[in-house]
Amino acid sequence: MTKKADIQLEQILNDQTEILNGQTEFSEEHYFVVTIDSEHNLKIIKRNNINEKELKKISLFLKQINFSKKKGFIDRYRFLIEKNNLSTKIAFIVKSGNLSMLKNNLHSQILFSIFGIGIIFFVLIFVSKIIVLPLKKSEKLQKEFITSASHALKTPLTIISTSADLLETESNELKGNEWLKIIKSQIKNLTKMTNNLVTISKMQENQNSIKIKFPLSDVCEETVETFMGIIKLNNQQLQKSINKNISYFGNEDEIRQLLSIILENACKYAGRNGEIKISLQKTRFSIEIIVENTSQFYDEIELNKLFHRFYRGKNTTQNGFGIGLSVAKTILENHSGKIKLYMNNDKFCIRIKL
Repeated sequence: MTKKADIQLEQILNDQTEILNGQTEFSEEHYFVVTIDSEHNLKIIKRNNINEKELKKISLFLKQINFSKKKGFIDRYRFLIEKNNLSTKIAFIVKSGNLSMLKNNLHSQILFSIFGIGIIFFVLIFVSKIIVLPLKKSEKLQKEFITSASHALKTPLTIISTSADLLETESNELKGNEWLKIIKSQIKNLTKMTNNLVTISKMQENQNSIKIKFPLSDVCEETVETFMGIIKLNNQQLQKSINKNISYFGNEDEIRQLLSIILENACKYAGRNGEIKISLQKTRFSIEIIVENTSQFYDEIELNKLFHRFYRGKNTTQNGFGIGLSVAKTILENHSGKIKLYMNNDKFCIRIKL
């Protein structure tokens, strides 16, 4: 490499044409030539592929050169000195071997990096498919089981419920019987749980339920009215602030079910002599429903768990299966809505955005 550079330098020095970034047989090389006259005046007589920043280093290069030697290396340049009585001519050329090596190394590193990233990418895709596949199968089996089990339970529950009603009707001794009341109560709870499971399954399988524009304010008022009997029975205090003439584009039956779940939850956990608040208002970007009720305290971790199917609060004494809020969340997801649970002092709050 050094021998080749020396030959090129000699040819550049012997060329009498003054070239500044011109086309020569060395047009691909990086070089420049300077002369120093007897009065130490410096002049650049040739340059090729050398920028101004590099040329500013010339004076520094000249200080480092040992003029007793004809050739040598300085920085990344090979230089050759030619002296005569009137001036000294010095040619500098970039060490082509180093440049080629750097270029080759750079190209190799880029190609290796691209190749490595490609391998990692395909490995990640392959591994993720292996990991996700059992989860998808498990989820599918779970949905199929819930649907099948729910439909299978409906028939025996209907038969048991009808039989209990017939027993109470035909036998005077069984009228008002405590055990029969418990049986009917549990049948009602199981039927409700089964219907909720069917609702979740249907909405997860078909998220494109029929949606129309309907009067949400009226639906909210009607749903509250259906719970007034329970509220009075428990001597609970109800405060409502339902703005009029608010409409919403969605599935009316599902929204009614959502409101029923939230209000039933409030009535159940507010306890006797408890307080319940419900508000409906239209904000700039959404419709907001807030339901509050007096309640035991839930920390942030437990609040998030309340959305889990079949999860019930640690200290709850109320009957139930812990599926209501899971259904509510599924309905909202089907409507691109949001639900948030939080505590406000001794109040358990549910905020819904549609």
